[in-house]
Amino acid sequence: MAKRDAAPERPFVRRRVVVAGGILTALLLFALTFIAAFPYNAKVSQMLAPYQLRLVYQDQRLNLPFGVRLENVSLLSTADSGQAPLLESKSVALAPSLASILDGRTGVSLSAQIFNGVLRATIAQKPNAVTVDFDAHGLSLSGLPRFGPEGSALTGALSGKGSAEIQGAAITGDRGEATVRAEQVTLQITEGFPLIHLGEVTGHLLLSNGTLTFQDVETHGGDVDSRADGVIRLAPDLHLSTIEAQIALTPTPSGHDHFGLFFHMLPHPPDEGPYYVNGPLLAPTIT
Repeated sequence: MAKRDAAPERPFVRRRVVVAGGILTALLLFALTFIAAFPYNAKVSQMLAPYQLRLVYQDQRLNLPFGVRLENVSLLSTADSGQAPLLESKSVALAPSLASILDGRTGVSLSAQIFNGVLRATIAQKPNAVTVDFDAHGLSLSGLPRFGPEGSALTGALSGKGSAEIQGAAITGDRGEATVRAEQVTLQITEGFPLIHLGEVTGHLLLSNGTLTFQDVETHGGDVDSRADGVIRLAPDLHLSTIEAQIALTPTPSGHDHFGLFFHMLPHPPDEGPYYVNGPLLAPTIT
């Protein structure tokens, strides 16, 4: 009896499979069309315009399974048309974020090759701000913007994870936090000064009301083991920012060999307590 009932059901089952397959195919084609046609440039431009920023690129291609890939991308400041690009990337992958798909909010996810590393971020538009969640790996410190004296140099690979809320072109209203880690870090204070090997650097950063707070910043495995805590009060011109910090130093054997004379030039020996750094960021006093 069961065998006689099974035969008539087979065409019906096959029809259901065909219908389900057709629906899935249609949904997939709709998703691909929606994602390919998503107005990335307009959305990104809308988010960046209040902050006097503009994104330009040479080419746009579909990036399967979801999104597009922009090639030869530059981030420019609209406040100064003659200024060099703030950031450049050979390739940036963009896709609409889940929030933008579900409720129509402006939001994109991106993955960019930048400073010889990779930056992944989700950017969302709020009524009065833009929020960013980011995760960066292997960014070259030598490629990052420099604010030190002429001849200074910093090398190594930087990774970090955090979030930020950007409220305007001025940094005073922005908020953010990040945990950072850098490897094989070296610092040259000025041209002709020996390289200082810092090894691994870790720490936590907080930004609020125009003040950058750094906590538990430590270095290990180089010429000196150190720990620093303090604040940098950011000025519109970053070169005019000020610093208040406390730094504890423990020279390693290699540090004594390379910088013994330098340690004697400090206000007191490293083992007598921390150093206090105050004043202009690029020319502070050390006590």
